[in-house]
Amino acid sequence: MTICARTVALLGGCILTFGSASVVADIPGNLADIPYQSTEWGSEQLRYRGYTLMSSDWHDGRSYEYWWQASSNTCIQARSSGGKYEALKTTSGTDCGQYHKQATSNDTAAAVAVGARASSADSDMRSRGFYDTGGYKQGNKSFVTWYNRNMRQCVNVVTQEGRIKRIDSKSEGNCT
Repeated sequence: MTICARTVALLGGCILTFGSASVVADIPGNLADIPYQSTEWGSEQLRYRGYTLMSSDWHDGRSYEYWWQASSNTCIQARSSGGKYEALKTTSGTDCGQYHKQATSNDTAAAVAVGARASSADSDMRSRGFYDTGGYKQGNKSFVTWYNRNMRQCVNVVTQEGRIKRIDSKSEGNCT
């Protein structure tokens, strides 16, 4: 067992140093062997250990994968570049599509989680029968109005820094 693996087992994390780069690994101890391995081997290991790939993004020259383990309710973000995993870290369940419903009589159909990644909100809203009726930016926030004709429901989704900050119910007249 390596020093890092022992540290992970004892403390739940370790700092790996390679040259001038340090990576803080905030991951479950049973995944400590995956960073710096090939993405092919690493993704196979994640599946073998009970994780399911939920989504992936590509930006800043890197791939970001989100893996969910239902048995532990754990979401892992795996960052890779050049065919190797650079880092893994635990993240919010909403990053893996684990949304809770905001239960009010007016907002049930638009139940996307505040704090969820904005990039998944569009597909989530469309899958719930909503369509985008327009939007605008103000400062560092984006406002998108969504309407579900069958439910006669109108909501405004506010995002900031890539995350959903709030969902406001609007009168139906604001959407039609």
